[in-house]
Amino acid sequence: MIAQRPNIINTTVAYPVGSALDIITKSAATSRVAERYVLQEVAAQIVPEHRVSTCLRCRLDTGDGVGVYYSEELGKSHYGNVMRCGSVWACPVCSAKVSERRREELNEAIGRWTARGYSVYLLTLTFRHRRQDVLSDVLARFKLAWRKMTSARAYKSLRREYGIRYAIRATEVTWSARNGWHPHFHILLFAEALPPGGPLETLQLESRLRVALFAEWRHQLDRVGLDVVSAAVKVQVTRGAVADYVAKFGREPQRRPWGPEDELTKAQSKSARSAKGATPWEMLRDVQQNGLDSPSARLFREYVEAFAGVRQLYWSPGLRRALGMVPEQTDEALAAEEREDALPVINLQDFEWMAVCVARRRGQLLQVCNEARGDVHAVRAFVEEIVAQQQHAAAVRRDAMHWRIALVDEPLSRPLRPAPAEEREAFWSSYRQPAPDGGPRPPGPRPGWLVPVGFQLVRLGSPVFLAWLHPDFAGLRQRANRLFGPAGT
Repeated sequence: MIAQRPNIINTTVAYPVGSALDIITKSAATSRVAERYVLQEVAAQIVPEHRVSTCLRCRLDTGDGVGVYYSEELGKSHYGNVMRCGSVWACPVCSAKVSERRREELNEAIGRWTARGYSVYLLTLTFRHRRQDVLSDVLARFKLAWRKMTSARAYKSLRREYGIRYAIRATEVTWSARNGWHPHFHILLFAEALPPGGPLETLQLESRLRVALFAEWRHQLDRVGLDVVSAAVKVQVTRGAVADYVAKFGREPQRRPWGPEDELTKAQSKSARSAKGATPWEMLRDVQQNGLDSPSARLFREYVEAFAGVRQLYWSPGLRRALGMVPEQTDEALAAEEREDALPVINLQDFEWMAVCVARRRGQLLQVCNEARGDVHAVRAFVEEIVAQQQHAAAVRRDAMHWRIALVDEPLSRPLRPAPAEEREAFWSSYRQPAPDGGPRPPGPRPGWLVPVGFQLVRLGSPVFLAWLHPDFAGLRQRANRLFGPAGT
């Protein structure tokens, strides 16, 4: 049995009341930036094998520190020299950044199309879903029904009748205790048709489109073994805002109404409109509050596995070219983008970045930088107090971590090669520092124990090294090879 990673959900580090860190933390704790990083920590524990577990933790260049940059134009800060997963499904941090860029592109596409005097319609498609449905199964059949519909003769005839030339499709999913998983599509239909003249004409157009689409959609759902419901098709003219949706993680001003471009790109960000449906981020909040034993943890894992490889947005071929827009970038490229006008504030050294990560203050550090408008002294004071508090609790934490990783029932399949005593002593010195209050020190390694060298399980030949969070993961791996023998020895 391999030792599990310790549960960091709902654990906090105590700071003296009234300290600079305590005051700054209270002001930053409720920010959306801080919440995204908290939810990312939760997601990493639910799906530790996913790349979200290394996102904005591990460095791109291990020879350099982690930079904090601030953009005066946006009033926002970000990290540099860190890996980004670019997952819009599993990572709240990357999803917020990528979705905002996608929203801007959709807003630009709608603006360019309507500037020509044409119309854009919002089509929503769904089906009857049940509690016992398996998400990966119904999602695959749901997408198959859409492909069959778009290739059907009746749908092509309908497109010609209403002048529909292009479409942009987005996928969204919620879950409810009553009806289980609820995948649905939001599709922007770009029509070469004049906008309706008034409310009555608008309702008539929406009604005709819905009736025609409903008949074809019901037929295609029957072909793939899914059932239709009366609300399976909804059509709206998207000149007006869709007021029923509220942005949770969007960067748009709160005074701007929720529009069709948000409907497509902020699927994971918006809150479900009632208790009937929970979004993936709401699942993470539930796990954060109730622990990994919460049913939401299993649901989130199922959701991440089902949406692996699924595109958030699909543009009709030729639409970008017709609108004169730049080619589409990948989610990973958008997540890795950094503003050129952002100026460096501080550069965190190895031990500083490790302290920030272990204290789970990455989001709050950025929020402090935002509130201080990039003031280096305020940011430095925040980091220094985090480091001081982490050093004060280091011995207790090392002791707890040491026993969690070392007490392994199943021995290694092959003994570790012994290393010189002085090198072993140097390797373990960081785990054997006395506590500030003179408390007990954790014991040294014993034969057959797993060796902590980074953040994830890494197999080096026959030994298995249990890794803990460390910015210089590659360096520790090389050192473990040198001390305990390279792979295959």
